[in-house]
Amino acid sequence: MNLPSYNDIEKIHFWVPPQPCSLMLTLFDREGQEIKVNMFPTDEGLEMLEKEEYTPPPNLNIPRRLYINEELVEHNASLEKEVINILSNLIRDNRLGHPEGLTVIMAQEMIDYFK
Repeated sequence: MNLPSYNDIEKIHFWVPPQPCSLMLTLFDREGQEIKVNMFPTDEGLEMLEKEEYTPPPNLNIPRRLYINEELVEHNASLEKEVINILSNLIRDNRLGHPEGLTVIMAQEMIDYFK
């Protein structure tokens, strides 16, 4: 699994699904290659969401995992750190919509969780 460098990302599609603690990104590099980056609650996290009332972001007590092109990324792996770095840069450069929008809020929650 390879991620493009931040400077090679030409276009981004992003979506915050209705499932809490989730964020989905599709990154397109200069060659038009598509890389899907998804962050979802783990099975344990889904059980926690069913048992307790969800509190709005930030909600860092819900365990979650990162997937790139539907492959699970090992927790604390260098690839996970690359994704967090890309997310930070996307927020910094206002590439995820309005700074107070839900996508930016969820992206910041993912950064806080995975750090």
